[in-house]
Amino acid sequence: MYVAVTVWQSRVAPLFDTARWLWLYEAQCGTWWQQVQLPVGSPAVKADFLQSRPLALLVCGAISEPYAWALQEAQLPYAAFMRGNADEVVAAYRHGSLENPCWYLPGCGRPRRRHRRRGR
Repeated sequence: MYVAVTVWQSRVAPLFDTARWLWLYEAQCGTWWQQVQLPVGSPAVKADFLQSRPLALLVCGAISEPYAWALQEAQLPYAAFMRGNADEVVAAYRHGSLENPCWYLPGCGRPRRRHRRRGR
């Protein structure tokens, strides 16, 4: 199983939708394994590409709803609205500290609550 991180200049890419590179890490030991180019295309194209790999988790920056829905439809586990150096983010995942707010993009609050209802 792998932890996949969308990457731009060794950091988590700021936007999943336009990310071009994915770094794969061995989930158990956290060592870098391979760099893979992501396909350009619709949300379904990216989701199908990712589904063909044994992923424990996909870590990415901001993500639009169509891409998030495609990942959910493909039943791919992902942590969105994350930031930081790719190696450090994977180390945080392995140590169970990825929920620390220091890894969240500014202004995103807690990523798991990004779809809450407003005005109530």
